[in-house]
Amino acid sequence: MRLEDLEKLMLSNLDEFLNSCSGICRSDIPYSPSLSEHSILDGCGQCLLRNLMDSIDVESFNIILRDGNYLEFFRLDDVIVEIGNDVAFIIPLDEFISRIRELREFNIISDEDVESLTSWFRGSG
Repeated sequence: MRLEDLEKLMLSNLDEFLNSCSGICRSDIPYSPSLSEHSILDGCGQCLLRNLMDSIDVESFNIILRDGNYLEFFRLDDVIVEIGNDVAFIIPLDEFISRIRELREFNIISDEDVESLTSWFRGSG
């Protein structure tokens, strides 16, 4: 599945996804985010994207962080969707290894997580 297909799926089922987010993202005004490379989504957009990703059959990888939060990565044909507790990122495939290094540089993930995540990325798709 490509990112544009994901956005079409979201738009065709928007009411369902917005209803599933009701009361979760604490946003007063639900909205439909635009899904594009380099998007950073929070609030309603992050919640909606998380529910959308949970509704499709796509390969994912989870990391539990030291502080108890999580990062979940979903691989589409053209991007990686990274979803955390509060924010989601849409990362082009050719920038994902740099993103992994950035997460390690800021001590968000461990060396072991880097190895596991890199192995998953190179072995998937």
